[in-house]
Amino acid sequence: MPTTFASTRFRGTWRPYQARVLDELAAHLDDGRVHLVAPPGSGKTLLGLEVVVQLERPALVLAPTLALRDQWLSRFSDLFEGDVATSIDAEAPATLTVATYQALHTAARRGLDALVETLRVGGIETLVVDEAHHLRQAWWRTLRSVRTELGAITTVALTATPPYDVPRAEWNRYASFCGPPDADISIPELVKAGHLCPHLDLVRYVLPAPEEQERLDAFRADTHSLISSVLQGPVWMPALQQHPWIRQPEAHVDAIADTDPEWFVAALAVLREATGGEMAPQAAALGLLPDELPALRTSLLDRFLTGVLGNQADAFTAILGDELAVRDLHRQLDRLGALEGSQVRLQHPPSVRSALAASASKLDAAVSAVRVESEARKEALRAVVLADRIRDAAWDPERGSTVLRQLGVVPLFERLRAADIDQPIGVLTGRVVVVPSTVADALVEACELADIEGAEVEPLDVAPGFVKVRGVGEPSFVQPITALFEAGVLRVLVGTVALLGEGWDAPSANVLVSASSSATFVRTGQIRGRVFRTDPRQPAKVSSVWHLACLDPADPNGGGNVEQLRRRFRAFARPRAGALPEDPPRLETGLGAIPTLHTVDAVNADTDRRAQDHEATRDLWQRAIGEDVNGRALRPSIRVLSESPLPVGVRIRTVPWYVPSVPAGSLASAGVASGLTGALLGFGQVAGLSMAGAGLALLAWGGTAFVRDAMSRVQRNQALGPRGLAAEAAARATLDALKGASLVVDPEASLAVEPTSTGIEVSLESRLVDDAEVFSDALADLLGPIGAPRYLLRVEGGRTVSVPDALGSRKGLAEQFADAWQERVGPAELVFTRTPLGRRALATARARSLGREDAVEQVHRWRG
Repeated sequence: MPTTFASTRFRGTWRPYQARVLDELAAHLDDGRVHLVAPPGSGKTLLGLEVVVQLERPALVLAPTLALRDQWLSRFSDLFEGDVATSIDAEAPATLTVATYQALHTAARRGLDALVETLRVGGIETLVVDEAHHLRQAWWRTLRSVRTELGAITTVALTATPPYDVPRAEWNRYASFCGPPDADISIPELVKAGHLCPHLDLVRYVLPAPEEQERLDAFRADTHSLISSVLQGPVWMPALQQHPWIRQPEAHVDAIADTDPEWFVAALAVLREATGGEMAPQAAALGLLPDELPALRTSLLDRFLTGVLGNQADAFTAILGDELAVRDLHRQLDRLGALEGSQVRLQHPPSVRSALAASASKLDAAVSAVRVESEARKEALRAVVLADRIRDAAWDPERGSTVLRQLGVVPLFERLRAADIDQPIGVLTGRVVVVPSTVADALVEACELADIEGAEVEPLDVAPGFVKVRGVGEPSFVQPITALFEAGVLRVLVGTVALLGEGWDAPSANVLVSASSSATFVRTGQIRGRVFRTDPRQPAKVSSVWHLACLDPADPNGGGNVEQLRRRFRAFARPRAGALPEDPPRLETGLGAIPTLHTVDAVNADTDRRAQDHEATRDLWQRAIGEDVNGRALRPSIRVLSESPLPVGVRIRTVPWYVPSVPAGSLASAGVASGLTGALLGFGQVAGLSMAGAGLALLAWGGTAFVRDAMSRVQRNQALGPRGLAAEAAARATLDALKGASLVVDPEASLAVEPTSTGIEVSLESRLVDDAEVFSDALADLLGPIGAPRYLLRVEGGRTVSVPDALGSRKGLAEQFADAWQERVGPAELVFTRTPLGRRALATARARSLGREDAVEQVHRWRG
């Protein structure tokens, strides 16, 4: 058989969005990797196979399960023509080898060198990692070792859900192997093409149940007591005042700068709150004025206490003479449930976050969502309610009353059964399967069609009118139950995320209620995809995805459960009406405004109304997507809050404002010059009259342009405010430098700045999505919290800003940014942070940026 894919061809016709990705393939492969993000239903497997074919080299494809492994081979044989040798054994590779990650890991454990040599002899030069978000730690190590040993090998990474919400270290591991996402087939493209249905991501907000609120109140009382003991007790503030960094800051400024300047600033904020002192000498050690120290808030207290238990523990032990105080503080925080690994989390303590995520109030919220959908869809309802755990102990006579108030499949089933929604309800898990007794015969028949022998039903005594299904050898009832669901014999299916959250295929499903308390972004993205598929039996299908969020009444930002949801929604694009009735609708990521304690009922009522108006949802999607999707994509924007993170001293350099082609000031100057020339020549002379007339004309034109520009500047100032104008100028400097460095390659790329209710929004209008991403990342580096940049800019007033990472990798690029800043904003001096003086400057900058975590927000909006 041939050992390449030279004669292999795809039998079908590529969809427009698939053709777009393939057209861009060469550009994405310049670093030897391509990372494709595409939702379920977009033909991700076919694209992966076509990439393998175009590379024309033997390939090893790795999939997380046997089912997906077999799917790759069946898709290749069904949809590609050409005589190519295939294998399912990495230790016996062929032109196309498809294996599971576990199989490769097992083979590597038997002998990595032998496995690599076998792959090398087999000519494997393309490595495809399917559903890359699934990779376990052990699998990562094996893959890295195999790829490193093979040397020059092209990596193709495919996923529907990159793990955006994992810890930074985990994301870095993922991105270092797969590379940053290169090509993204967006959900709007698929909806426009009719390959996914219009849908709404809806949030039903609930408040903690009374007993949960009591526990929250007790936690806050204990937390307040602990904070009081730290700030006002006889141990910690006297000890902090004796800390060497506090007593002699100038003598330890290098240690402060190199170790933890943020902890130092947090400690000063804590000490000022406790003693009322100015902290001027200590602040001056980092070049800060006393009024630049942030006010004490919970996040700073978290940072201070984390240091006390961590890198400052030895210092406090030495001051106090023993370890007892540090150990006791650790025990108190642990008992509170405020420790997450080595980090103190009083702001969003894990104990409170998990309590809110698993709130019993979500049981009633899930029932309310199903009721709303049932009223709107009637017999067309196909609702899936997913939870993390079965909790069949809810049927235990002794423990049932307690377990029934815990989030899980059986408690949800019992709430739905008691709610009398008048829809046939079933339960499908790996261990518990329940259907109405009226459906028993149909289920037995469906089991026979699925070759499941010995299926039996028995009455479920605790639920009259329902039966429990059993089988010989614990067979899977997914296929027969799904068949009943598709046929409408069952219309509400309660199951587990593990069984139905990924890979389950039921095109008729049109409602998903996510009652999971622990779903990550990856898992949430996968379960959303269960209801996005189109269904020939529902040509006008519109789906709803209900997310349940428990508000923390004491937190103005909603609390830890809402924060989890906010992070996940950063990658979910939703259609939204414009701010004003005449504004066009838009598609953008983000959760939006959070209700308060007093508005939650009104917000939920509005959500119910939107969920039931399917025609409005369909229309909103159509208008938000637009008629022509060519060139459109989910492009990033940076939202800068009204309090811009730019230093107060930064302002726009006063340069002439321009009319489209000629400076107004130049026109006026030319007018004056012409008029004077005419006067010198004499008004009696033809030339003099001509020059004078031309001068008056130019003066009038220039004056008009000057007035218009002045008015435009006043209007711009009113719209954006001084800080907004400063941020705009900084963004223009960033764009100039990126263009000069050829990091933004579209010569027509231009800046778009819009005022918002909270500040301004800055984006790049470019034909190339990559340009917009590069610009957005650079602007986030500039305006967001300062990390560890190689270069800073010292600007007006001795303040500093971070040189974006994309422009700080080389001195020449950093100098281009400095030049652009001086042109657009004002004086600036480049500071290299890898010298002793540079490290001090960086420490001061990091101290000043403390608390800027929410200064900017990156969103993605659908536009050309």
